[in-house]
Amino acid sequence: APPPGGVVAPVPQPARGGAAPLWSRLGRVDGRMATLYSQSSGAGGTYRNPSFLADLRWNGPKREQLALRFRGDRPAFDPESGTSLRQSSLRVYEMQARYRSAGQRLEVEGGRLLASRLELLGAMDGGSLRWRPVSGLALGVAGGRGAELASTAFEANGRKLGAYAEGSWAQSGGPRRWRTLAAVGVQEDAEVVRRQFGLLRTDAAFGTHTGIFQSLEIDVNPPWSRVLGDRHVVLTAVAFSAYYRLRRRTSIGLGFDSRRNRLMPEQRRLPAVVAPERRNAVNASLSVQLT
Repeated sequence: APPPGGVVAPVPQPARGGAAPLWSRLGRVDGRMATLYSQSSGAGGTYRNPSFLADLRWNGPKREQLALRFRGDRPAFDPESGTSLRQSSLRVYEMQARYRSAGQRLEVEGGRLLASRLELLGAMDGGSLRWRPVSGLALGVAGGRGAELASTAFEANGRKLGAYAEGSWAQSGGPRRWRTLAAVGVQEDAEVVRRQFGLLRTDAAFGTHTGIFQSLEIDVNPPWSRVLGDRHVVLTAVAFSAYYRLRRRTSIGLGFDSRRNRLMPEQRRLPAVVAPERRNAVNASLSVQLT
């Protein structure tokens, strides 16, 4: 029964929540380390190759990320006749730092890296920048010097520059999607490879059963290459493939690939024109996923 006067005292309620723990407000840190050791022996001697991989990531409360990565190995060969000809070197494939902003709108990385979307440039000592101004559109640039893998220092060959634009679309809650990448690049490794090229790639799914992939690489050759008998514009590589999903876990595919070998001598006047080597291939596949 209410007390005299008809006013009911409020019942105390337990406190809800409270301040979030400090560690959750600062984000989360995780990582991994792995090592692999392999050895083989033969009549000529013993070959050993220990390799190492390490990743460290900080994930902020707003989904921003700072990541560090290292990948390398140290192959060594000991000849059977003795150790006077022993060969050993440290090869660094990746040693980079990457920052990704909240919402993944901005991504910056630097060090020894293989630039995302510009893998055709190869390993470089430099940096890259990726910006997503609106949903479904990403713009990126990368640049540096060709990496000397058998060294810990950032020694390099020729310059490497590239830029790209990537558009994508996905049906909300549905299977239809497409993604198109257009890129240009300059690769000037001092030893054997020099390229000025454009790239166009598209992959799309038209439903739950059908999808395609297409890729074109077009080289614009410099004057010294034309002296050796090359054309100004060359279709270096073309690829097309399609798949059809028969059932949920079974699909078949058919594709065609034509590629021109781009390994050329560096600005040397050869006694004869080197005929370009082109490889053509048709492939078919059957994929069955088992649980």
